[in-house]
Amino acid sequence: TLMTARRTRHREMNVSRLRGEPAYLMLFSESCSNCQNEKAALASVLKGRAKVFMVDVDKYMADDMEKGRVLFDAFDLTSLPQIIRVDRKGLITDRYITFQ
Repeated sequence: TLMTARRTRHREMNVSRLRGEPAYLMLFSESCSNCQNEKAALASVLKGRAKVFMVDVDKYMADDMEKGRVLFDAFDLTSLPQIIRVDRKGLITDRYITFQ
């Protein structure tokens, strides 16, 4: 389940649909204090210059375990948070551990 930083509406989205402008995807756990710090740092650094999509991995796993496993394997979520930059073509260009 993805949600934009500006909206609380939940929806599924394919990363390739982010074409057109640079965007960031942040995979986090709501129970992770470091993740909360990174959410604030990401918002502060970007300040509306790019779209930011937040993925609460715990919620995603609870909603659909099979999709959660696919997500876990696709992004190697052994360490959270993960911040992923997606370019104008919808391709992953960078991965960040921290924005602080």
